[in-house]
Amino acid sequence: MKLHSLTYPFPILAGPSGSFNLKTAVLIYILLNSLLFTYSTSAQNGSPLLKKVKTATMHIGKQKYTILKYELTVHEDPDNASSRTLTLPVQVIKGLHPANSQPVFYLNGGPGASNILTTKNQQLLETHDFVCVGYRGADGNVILKSKKVNNALKGKNNQVLSNESLDHFEQTLSEYIESLHKKNINIHHYNILNVIEDIETARKALGYTQIHLLSSSYGTRVALLYSYKYPQIIKNAVLVGPNPPGYFIWWPWKTDEIVSIYDRTYALQHPSDSLGIRSAMQLAFKNMPKKWRGFTLDADKIKMATFSLLYQKELAFSAFDAYFRAARKNDYSGLYLMQLASDVFSGKIIIGDMCAKGLSADFNPAINYRDTLRAFPSAILGPNNALLLWGGAKAIPVQLIPEEYRKAKRCETPMLIISGDLDVSTPADFTRDELMPYLPNGRQLILKNMSHSDLNNEQVEAYRLCINQFFDSGTVNETAFKDKGMSFKPKYKLPKLAKRFYPLILIYKLFH
Repeated sequence: MKLHSLTYPFPILAGPSGSFNLKTAVLIYILLNSLLFTYSTSAQNGSPLLKKVKTATMHIGKQKYTILKYELTVHEDPDNASSRTLTLPVQVIKGLHPANSQPVFYLNGGPGASNILTTKNQQLLETHDFVCVGYRGADGNVILKSKKVNNALKGKNNQVLSNESLDHFEQTLSEYIESLHKKNINIHHYNILNVIEDIETARKALGYTQIHLLSSSYGTRVALLYSYKYPQIIKNAVLVGPNPPGYFIWWPWKTDEIVSIYDRTYALQHPSDSLGIRSAMQLAFKNMPKKWRGFTLDADKIKMATFSLLYQKELAFSAFDAYFRAARKNDYSGLYLMQLASDVFSGKIIIGDMCAKGLSADFNPAINYRDTLRAFPSAILGPNNALLLWGGAKAIPVQLIPEEYRKAKRCETPMLIISGDLDVSTPADFTRDELMPYLPNGRQLILKNMSHSDLNNEQVEAYRLCINQFFDSGTVNETAFKDKGMSFKPKYKLPKLAKRFYPLILIYKLFH
């Protein structure tokens, strides 16, 4: 419909002689549409949607990029305009020539970590804006973190996975949830679907029509559900270390399988060594003393730390070296350093955010998680982190997201899936067998001899080449990555580090 054929019941549209004033009509038309847009978006999302708070710059080499920082206003309950107001940071790194390409929205791992990051991928920034929208519960004015709960993660009486420790964690978590309730913070509204609505609100306010998704670890679940809910919005999605529905839990038997891969490879490379990785770990635990230099050792916490170090191949080699040192030399310095690192890391987790998002997506009320996770006595690392987090799950009155988002289903979005065959966090075969059959336009690369954090860190240039090509053309470069094998030569010798920094360890323990 042409503008000059429109009629408006307003006298201002008439010129001085009462004739139709086209110029004035155009101005009013623009004004009315602007007001209509403002009213409709405000009615849906509450208050001002997006407020620019700062313009900054960043350099990658000699190239300067503009960073736009915003504050996004949403409601805790997207369906209730009278619910608590949340303010979330939004960051846009402007591409150099983004006019004819879609922006890349980044979805970080976690849950329990911020989603405001930068990138040094210059090829991506050549033609794409790089956008990060803060995760509710981990960014902004409501952060679901509790010092008491984080301290409870350290366990009681140096037995972090005992029932006493799990009960203490559960009780502390329950008290924290109650304290949130008294502050009128409803943890049920900090789930993945509400995160997606926040991102959608930001996307609309920023004026983007279609977007790409670049996601890692937990963020891959956000990307998947985003594609389920808004398939027309997502042009291409990259999932690095994908987490299919049902797998926010780490199964002991799967971790054991991956430890066995390392063990078999070590045996092939060291045929004259009668002590393999598994046997070194078993011997170290069997002969473990009560203390190292006055500090009590906690075998379960050491197992938890080992699991975390298995996220990166080089750190896995350091862990194995510490086990060999303990088994052969009765030197538990490296294992104690791993235990200490577990305590330090537990203080960094935004635990309420982790529980709200993980449990609402994957919790099964029919499962006794303590008994189930303990049902694998032969697993060399036991139930470790999974038992600590899921063993206290009943402390939260879980409100599950709708079932259609808790299971894999057909999705037409073009997806590049990057997995590693050593990934203990998001095993490649879970995605291959249970997610890929539902992705007709998906392609999975299973990278050999790579674990979770290796996927986007070990061969950075290959990683960037691969994802940039997929965003730009939708094609997958299957030859970008090379198999670098395994050397088992630790970059960091933990026993040496523990002894060198013993004075600092002593000072840390005195104040914690």
